[in-house]
Amino acid sequence: MNTLNSTPLYKQIEANLKPLFSKRIPKNVFGKSPSSVFIGKYNYPNVFAGPMVGISEQITDSDSPGKWYGLSLEKIVEHRLSLARGESVLNVKNSNNRMSLDLQDTALSLKPIDMEVFFEREPFQQVNFSTYLPPMGASGKMEKFTLADNPSIPRKVISLVQEKITVATAVHEGFQFFGDTYYLQRALSSGALGIEKKLVPTRWSITAADDLIAKQLLTDVREFRTISDIELHSNTWMGNHFEIVFIPGTWEFEQFESWEPNSFWAAKAKQMEYEYEPFEGRTTYATREGGGYYAGRIACVEHLYKIQRQARTIVLREISDEYQVPLGVFQVRENCRAALKNKPRTFETRDELIEELKKRLKRPIEQYTTTSRVLSQRKLTDF
Repeated sequence: MNTLNSTPLYKQIEANLKPLFSKRIPKNVFGKSPSSVFIGKYNYPNVFAGPMVGISEQITDSDSPGKWYGLSLEKIVEHRLSLARGESVLNVKNSNNRMSLDLQDTALSLKPIDMEVFFEREPFQQVNFSTYLPPMGASGKMEKFTLADNPSIPRKVISLVQEKITVATAVHEGFQFFGDTYYLQRALSSGALGIEKKLVPTRWSITAADDLIAKQLLTDVREFRTISDIELHSNTWMGNHFEIVFIPGTWEFEQFESWEPNSFWAAKAKQMEYEYEPFEGRTTYATREGGGYYAGRIACVEHLYKIQRQARTIVLREISDEYQVPLGVFQVRENCRAALKNKPRTFETRDELIEELKKRLKRPIEQYTTTSRVLSQRKLTDF
């Protein structure tokens, strides 16, 4: 996890949220968990695992990033600083001990749960940023935690936990029932799903849920009729600008990730990354873009599934110098979802699309068209 506590932006956040940073966190905390748990990946399979417990009255009823769209960076950080993360070492396969079962109940509950967390020493308040995960606040080694409330778990979820079904099947059925990727990420991470149940590091569960849900939806999307016009959806939030293109034809997907030369993170990455998926899907992990690729893809697949169409799909992401700290891949997912809720521009020809993209993108369009497999296809039947 990248810690940026020496940057001017961090110092500004620290100054603006001084009451939370200076708040003393006791060794024993009684508060609400917003149905959140965290499973680390360090030293796998013996990982740090524990609940997120409220240490502030400002805690919200939900820790779902799906409800954070439109908030400022400071508001998101403020929410995360209102939670402390307990950490105890658990083997990922020990899914039947008391702590693992309580973590499952916490993650599966539809409402916050009262709990008491016993830390070895007082946690220290800071905020850590990650390219995969939402910002994290205080954390500390935990002796134990106890639930002081009964979880609210739907009967459908209980049946998915009890049935001898694969993780993929459970995630698919859960999505059909809830339509909430964040809930299923928590369920998967807590070790509640699958035949051989085990904890899944939170970072892995986020991408796994995105991938599994998209693959299941694509079995239907590939059978739908193609869209009739070229569509262009746009959105900008948190210094990230997205252009999403749907072109008539059978399913293909590609995603560009472009960093402005003067942006903070450009020095740590190539200025442009590219990933591609053919009609039949891909068999290798999208290492160039990681979880951001799967977060962009699921938003597009959800949209096509909803309108019952398929298309050649392109996500063009440009990151400006306003994006000074990473917020996790939820930002990609929610930015794309917001773009797809906006009314699209439609075009009859590829040339018309290209002319419009020239106006909307900062990077020269040729840097995209020379790489894109979809935009470079010029068969008579393509458009």
